[in-house]
Amino acid sequence: MNRLQRLVMAGAMVLLAAPGLAFGQYMDILVGDKDNFADHNGADAVTLRPAFASAMACDWETYNDGLRDMDVHYTVQGNTKFAMSFQDLPLIDVTQPVRLIVGMKADGSTGANDGLFLQYDGETPPENYQTTRWDISFLWGQGLNSYWPLTGNPGTIWDNNESMIVTQYLGGLTVPGGGSLLDQINGVNALDVCVSDDTGVDFVELSFTAIPEPSSLALVGGGLAGLFCLADPRRRTKK
Repeated sequence: MNRLQRLVMAGAMVLLAAPGLAFGQYMDILVGDKDNFADHNGADAVTLRPAFASAMACDWETYNDGLRDMDVHYTVQGNTKFAMSFQDLPLIDVTQPVRLIVGMKADGSTGANDGLFLQYDGETPPENYQTTRWDISFLWGQGLNSYWPLTGNPGTIWDNNESMIVTQYLGGLTVPGGGSLLDQINGVNALDVCVSDDTGVDFVELSFTAIPEPSSLALVGGGLAGLFCLADPRRRTKK
């Protein structure tokens, strides 16, 4: 194999690793369309990881009227939860900002007791809960009223066809018993999101920096080493 062929092969190794390098950089995953509930697109279908899907399919007594797809908003009380999972996530770099953004709109009823809930705990059966405590099957939760005043509407509550975009940074969030929410997400390579239960969701967006895959680093390292050796004048054959 001559020098030119070796140079081409080393360059190819670097190019082959390019997709893997994307997993070591900033990533932005958008589920749904930022179209403010435009009905001409129809509802955006979402998926749930199996354990979360099974839990959300349980009978939640009178407090559960089922799940709604993305882009579904009711002009009357909905009583349906929105749920989805980001699945097959790479390892998230917990030292860098991790941001979740949710576009939402309250149904035409009070949504004052609605909330944003993250990461099904994988153990607690929701059907055993009292109707007012179904949310404890998640590792973290926050009432939507806590976000609403931040949008310039102090003194009001989240209800009656109001719209807002919630930004929640996940770094520093802890789970019951201690520990990091991000560590829990990395443990299953997935993030479960639930919004209950009189609020529609327009889109969900997750932004983070991922840890490079070892195989990608090894491939790039080998390719760069080969390029260095070929470019080093001291390694060229003298005539």
